[in-house]
Amino acid sequence: MSHRIAIPAFLALFFSTIPAKAQVHLGEPFGLSVGGSVSIVDAGVSVGFDRLVYDGRCPIGVTCVWEGNAAVRVWGAVPAGAPTFFDLNSHAQFPTEVPFNGVIIRLLGVHPYPVHPVMVDPGDYRIGMVVVGTAAPLPAGTRTWGAIKALYR
Repeated sequence: MSHRIAIPAFLALFFSTIPAKAQVHLGEPFGLSVGGSVSIVDAGVSVGFDRLVYDGRCPIGVTCVWEGNAAVRVWGAVPAGAPTFFDLNSHAQFPTEVPFNGVIIRLLGVHPYPVHPVMVDPGDYRIGMVVVGTAAPLPAGTRTWGAIKALYR
């Protein structure tokens, strides 16, 4: 099996194991569909997935110069407050996390991975996220899929 096929297959498994919940705790990974949101009970904030901004990742079946990037618009809000919007990225060369109200909102991944020539409806995207306290940075090496997968063991 090619690595270009194995990675999207892993992503499908990865995102299918992240439960959609109404409430989670700091450090607990969660998944969101477009328009979905979750409350972080021990931080007093809510986080939501507004929309896909763009998906420029290199599709399976195409030879590309680089792997590309997907950007999503997410939001953070405090009770009775208006949401604050942020763009986060799938590629570590661009912002993958943002501080908000004493926590860090972190994007773990974007699914589905593009496959040439299939077009994905923007409303069908799902993201994996985690919200951590500002004193809890990810240890070195956790941006690898193996390290992210280990979060679910």
